Amino acid sequence: SPEPTRGFGVIATQNVGTTPFLKILAASPHRQACEEWYDNNLCTMDVEVAFGAVVQADRPDVLMLQEVWDQRRCDEPGRPEEAREEPYACALGKLHQLERILPVEYHYACATGYPDNCIAFLPDVFVPEADDATATGAERDQSGAMRPVQADCGRPGRIAWLRGQSTSGTTVLVVVHTNAGFSVDDGECRGLQLAALRSDLMDLPADAAIFVAGDFNFDPSTAEGPDADALAALVEDLSLVRLRGSGPTHRLLKSELDLIWVRGWQLGEKASCQVIYPDEADAVPMFDHGYVTCTSGPRPPSRGRLAATGF
Repeated sequence: SPEPTRGFGVIATQNVGTTPFLKILAASPHRQACEEWYDNNLCTMDVEVAFGAVVQADRPDVLMLQEVWDQRRCDEPGRPEEAREEPYACALGKLHQLERILPVEYHYACATGYPDNCIAFLPDVFVPEADDATATGAERDQSGAMRPVQADCGRPGRIAWLRGQSTSGTTVLVVVHTNAGFSVDDGECRGLQLAALRSDLMDLPADAAIFVAGDFNFDPSTAEGPDADALAALVEDLSLVRLRGSGPTHRLLKSELDLIWVRGWQLGEKASCQVIYPDEADAVPMFDHGYVTCTSGPRPPSRGRLAATGF
C-alpha cells in the first residue's frame, strides 16, 4: 500500500449538486430533470466536465464532496428512459462518477447509506486505515474505510469520516452534509448530527490532525439554535480552526454554508482561501454552491490558475 510522503498543501470542498431554484438566474431544460431523476445530485455530462476541469487545475490534496451521483442507481426500477440518455450521467455507463471526473491518481471513498457524500484524496498525502479496496473490486475506491456518523435523525452518512495516516501521524478527514431546511426540526437534526460527530472524534489522540469540511446547511455567523450550539461545542472541544473563504459560498442565499475547519495543519491559521464557481462563464449556471479551496502556502504554478469569484 502507498505511504504518505508529503504534507497537506491544498484542501477543498464543494456541494456539486444542482437545484431547480437557480431558474431565477437563467432558464434551464435540465434543472428540474436533475431534481426529479437525480435527487439534485451532479447529473449532466457538461457539468461533470466543468467540475473536473477545476479539480484538474487546483489539484487539491483532499477534496470533500457532497451530492455526488451514485451510478448504481441508474438501474433503479421505474427510471424513465430519457433519464438514461445524454446529456445525463446515466448515459455514461456504470463507471463511478468520480472515476470519470477525478485525475487517475486520486483515490476516493463514499459513505455507506449516503453515497452522495464522498472524500477524494491523493495517496501520497493520506492513507486510510482498514482499507477495503479489494472487497470493492476497485483499487481507487476506498469506501470500505469510510465511517458513517450515526445520529438519531436523518440518514447515516450525512457526516462520514476516514481515519488514516499522513506525515502528521494519525489524521481524520470528515465530510459534512447535514440535513437541509429552515424548520426548528431541521436545526435540531443538524445539532444531533454534529453532536454525534463530536462524540465519535473525542477519543482521538490529542495530536491527531483533523480536517472537517462540507456543506453545513447553515451559516454559523448568523445561525442561532441547536445546530450552531453543537458546532460551537465541536470546534471548542476539538480545538478546530476555521479557514475562511473569499465570500459567500451559495449563489442564491449569499451565505457561507460550505465551511472548512482544521486541527494540526501546519500554517493552517494563515491559510488563504478562494471561492470559485466552475461554471462562472456559462450563460446557464448549474452549480448553486461554490468550490472552496484553501492552501497553506503559495499555490504551485502546476496547479493551474484559478480566479476567485466576485460577489
